[in-house]
Amino acid sequence: MIHLPKQNSKLYYDAFLVRIWVDDVSNWRATIEHVSNGKRQTFTSVEDFLAFIQSQIVTSTKETK
Repeated sequence: MIHLPKQNSKLYYDAFLVRIWVDDVSNWRATIEHVSNGKRQTFTSVEDFLAFIQSQIVTSTKETK
C-alpha cells in the first residue's frame, strides 16, 4: 500500500531511467539517466553504480530536512 504524505510535509521525488547489460566480453555495464534534466552517467562496476544510488538517497534525505 502506498501512503501519500500529508499536505504540509516535505516531499522529495526524483526519477531515473536505469539500463543494465552485459557486453560482448561479459563485462557488466549500466547507465543511469536523470529523467528531469537528461544527465547520464555510465558505470562499469556494480559497486560504483550502487555508490551513486546511495549518494542520491543521502542527498535527497538532506534536502527534505
